Amino acid sequence: MRLPLLTSLLLVAGSVHLQAQHNVVWFDQPTSLKGQQCWWGGHPEKYNKANKPVRAGDSAVNSDHEWEYRSLPLGNGSIGCNVMGSVATERYTLNEKTLWRGGPNTAKGAADYWNQNKQSAHVLKDIRQAFADGDWDKAAQLTTQNFNSTVPYEATGEPQFRFGSFTTMGELTLATNISEQGISHYRR
Repeated sequence: MRLPLLTSLLLVAGSVHLQAQHNVVWFDQPTSLKGQQCWWGGHPEKYNKANKPVRAGDSAVNSDHEWEYRSLPLGNGSIGCNVMGSVATERYTLNEKTLWRGGPNTAKGAADYWNQNKQSAHVLKDIRQAFADGDWDKAAQLTTQNFNSTVPYEATGEPQFRFGSFTTMGELTLATNISEQGISHYRR
């Protein structure tokens, strides 16, 4: 009777000790504010045809490498933020999953917005025959040309991109008024 009780007490004591240990994510240097300007700090009046805002995740034009490589993402899948800490300034990019910029673009009407598929069923007979004849190149060509969407993959592929893109909720910057001079053993 005493052995099972003693074993149970040891297991409980061990699990309490394991839960008491803290997880630490250690960044050994502060992030900078270099990329912050690309989001324009909530000033849509600066947007024009030649000066468009960066799309979240667009690595081709995103100059905010701090956000992509040095931030700590926090959230639950619906709402979240990226923490980019430094000594003098804390920077957070905020997001919520339902935020969307653009789309549905209905300049040509709702039917155009929802019409994404080509009418291709009539080509199936030719594709099947090409496979039966062993003409793999013809089958691949017919499939590639006919069984894809009418919607381009890139926003620049049509005059008014119908779908838009995910966008961030905004950015929060907090000044701590702590001097960065003389800081050593940085950890966040």
